[in-house]
Amino acid sequence: MKYNQYGGTGYNVWQGTQSVGTKTSGTYGLNMFSNPAAVYAEFRPCVLGYDTSCGGYYNLRGLPTWNLDAQIIKDIGVYKERVGATFFFTFTNILNHFQPSGPSLSLTSPTTFGQITGQSNTPRQLELGLRIRF
Repeated sequence: MKYNQYGGTGYNVWQGTQSVGTKTSGTYGLNMFSNPAAVYAEFRPCVLGYDTSCGGYYNLRGLPTWNLDAQIIKDIGVYKERVGATFFFTFTNILNHFQPSGPSLSLTSPTTFGQITGQSNTPRQLELGLRIRF
């Protein structure tokens, strides 16, 4: 089986131990994989002297991130370009888009493999300003 379980953030994914047919302990939450147990079973730690591609080759990558920011600036001259004012509005994360933080991809912890526990960006912020020059 090839590593093909990546499809973005999975919501309400079981995170915890699971025996045959029953879920014994854990919670539902955000996970990088829709079936973290199946993806975890496809990997193992490197064995020195046996594995030849343990470096930066075929590594697991985190989730992509993006953000949309905007700034509106209005410059006003008051008196012969000696006195003036600048109004500015700065919007950070203007779409208020949730970005999940990086998942736990440690091969030493199968119960938290792929688990996402936070947010990597900040919620929408607005900054208003006035700068007077003379």
